Amino acid sequence: MNAIENQVRELVAVELSAANERFPQFHSCHEGYAVILEELEEAMQKVMDEYAGGIASNYQFNEKQLALADEKILQLQALAEKTAAADMHELMFAYELRERLIVCRSLIAHLKNRKETRWHSFNENLDHPETDEKFYKYVNSKLENGEIRMIFRDIVKEDTYEHTN
Repeated sequence: MNAIENQVRELVAVELSAANERFPQFHSCHEGYAVILEELEEAMQKVMDEYAGGIASNYQFNEKQLALADEKILQLQALAEKTAAADMHELMFAYELRERLIVCRSLIAHLKNRKETRWHSFNENLDHPETDEKFYKYVNSKLENGEIRMIFRDIVKEDTYEHTN
């Protein structure tokens, strides 16, 4: 059993070494790297909660708050580029954090571009408190060269509305 265990440990060490060579920005021998990732995640959650219509703001937001949220998420994205990982699990967590920050920017862009309040109890745009039929559309987005491009598409109606229960 010890021989198999030693072989597994050697294989893991080889894989970790290969990952550290392939992803040098995540390799760090300093202590506290996990704290940095956790702090970034907490900061991300706090920004979204307070400035992008989370529970701390009673699901309300305005354009000024959204601009601030976007600015802060961009700052967190820059910090996330400098994170470190001691093993493959933490490397996965670092990449997950980066992806979640992209999702934050997408959500902020969607909230900014829908200049209305369609569902008062779920999110309320304080700058645009009424429903505007101009926004009775699908709102999609696409990440292109680091920027989020918004795409508005008409609701598809055939014999029946496609979202009827």
